[in-house]
Amino acid sequence: MCLHAMADSQRLSSLVQASDGVLKHPAPIHDNVARRFLEQQPLQQVFGLLSSHECDVHQLDTICAALTKVLETQYGTSLLPNAADYAEAALQSPQQRLRRLGCQQIGRLLVITHDQQLQQHLQQLLVNALQDSDTGVAGEAERALIAHAAEHPPAFQGLITGSSPAGADLLQLADEGSSTQHMRVFALLTAAAADNSSNVEQLKHSGGHSGSSCRA
Repeated sequence: MCLHAMADSQRLSSLVQASDGVLKHPAPIHDNVARRFLEQQPLQQVFGLLSSHECDVHQLDTICAALTKVLETQYGTSLLPNAADYAEAALQSPQQRLRRLGCQQIGRLLVITHDQQLQQHLQQLLVNALQDSDTGVAGEAERALIAHAAEHPPAFQGLITGSSPAGADLLQLADEGSSTQHMRVFALLTAAAADNSSNVEQLKHSGGHSGSSCRA
């Protein structure tokens, strides 16, 4: 084993141990625990290691579960804008558990950011993730889009009319995707409208603009 590979193996072992410590820590996880973890295991190093080093299923589950808990803290949430590139890169991972983590964090960043250009980019990433071969990844993307569109009628309007970049991608998916993807688009739009009267009205008046899956 070369020195570089040995160093990566040691870093992975350290990361798994630190992650296991987070998971064993009494809930809820506080900021001081999150800060200590991320100071010892910087996100750049973590995602770099996960993308370049082969982990077994248990190791990956442990690391991703710990990252989820750490990033849910107030301190972790404050770092999400700086972690967007890592989350986006995670969507390209061959590991479905890492892609699922990427979707979760992109969805959380979508909720907290006020940057409209970033919002549009994140929505497009999530619409694309609806096509993921893993239903867990696609489900995370669907939940994130529903949560955002339910609270933001303009975002819902963009999705259902195709007037936003993500909406155009979504309606293309509804027209050209598989039957499962058609159903997912329909379920997404229906769920996003359910608890918002403005969205309900937009859905009623969408007609043929909402794609073949929504004309059924």
